[in-house]
Amino acid sequence: TPEQQVLAQERKLKCTEMKARLAKELNDPEWTEKKIEKELDRLVEESDKVTEQRPEYLDGPSGTRDFYPPEMKIQRWLFDNFR
Repeated sequence: TPEQQVLAQERKLKCTEMKARLAKELNDPEWTEKKIEKELDRLVEESDKVTEQRPEYLDGPSGTRDFYPPEMKIQRWLFDNFR
């Protein structure tokens, strides 16, 4: 969609600006914008791998869910009137 294209262009522009700023701040000829981009990509991939799933014991039993107080109030009223 056009909106997504605009967002992608803005994101690309921000990334380009960030790479140029980092290259300027590092002020090291070894760190080119391309090398900075590769390092940022590596860090993103690494952070994706580090993200661990929640342990199963933290998940509720299947077929159950929590209700917030307003929902529970309505549920109790319904069940009381069904009986």
